[in-house]
Amino acid sequence: MISPAGNQSNNQPTFKWNAKENANTYLFKVYSYTRKTVVYTTSLKTSDATCTNGVCSFTPGNKLDNDNYNITIAAANSAGTSSYSSPSDFSVCSTSGFSYQFSSNAVCWSPTSGGKWVSGATNYYSSGKAKYWSTTRIPISYADFTFTARVKRNGSYESGLVFRGSPSTDSTNKWKSGYFFTYKNNGTFRVYKRVNGTVKVLVGWKTSTAIKKNNWNDLKVVTSGSSIYCYINNVLVWKGTDSSLKSGQEGFTFYHGGTGLAYYIDSAVLTKK
Repeated sequence: MISPAGNQSNNQPTFKWNAKENANTYLFKVYSYTRKTVVYTTSLKTSDATCTNGVCSFTPGNKLDNDNYNITIAAANSAGTSSYSSPSDFSVCSTSGFSYQFSSNAVCWSPTSGGKWVSGATNYYSSGKAKYWSTTRIPISYADFTFTARVKRNGSYESGLVFRGSPSTDSTNKWKSGYFFTYKNNGTFRVYKRVNGTVKVLVGWKTSTAIKKNNWNDLKVVTSGSSIYCYINNVLVWKGTDSSLKSGQEGFTFYHGGTGLAYYIDSAVLTKK
């Protein structure tokens, strides 16, 4: 295989390979390292491939999840089928959005300074670092989107989402730029922005009965141009406009006040508009 190889930003990567003399069919297998199984197979007639100067290509219709993969190929004709090639590794981190259930797969998530983030059997989580912020993100910028996540944090400190941000941090490991939609287990939330370290509160700490204290909460942010909508458990808790940050990276952020408990992420979905 020539490609895919390395990091792919397209979740429908083009397969490219060296043509085999007398082959009339090619067989492909795509294996997921995370799921430990073959997730895609196909049999392709040579006439259905695009072949030029001994190199053939084909783009499958199936979309691949963000994950780590390998791909192998075999050639066939009326005389039989060759052995499959050696695996060619590649990964997918799609720019078209993402969907995670975090059952041991946190491929493409990239923590910034702070506590270590762990991909467990059922959650993605971090225990943080005392007196610091901890943040993880998908290192792809989005502008207009719906970002939904199911999260849980015990204890009394601030946790939530960061969006349209950039991962440059201050002395507490907090992002210098981004919008922050966070909550506490006392039943309050707030929305604010930081631009190069300067803070402006869009809505201060406000009580909401939508918050499930010390339990799982579904947080959602919808952006469209300068309009921002923030939801907790499908309840719109704040909407407003701000045009300071038009695009950026999305992720999870929380503060460890010295006795903080882990921040758990059960799922995360971003749909790009």
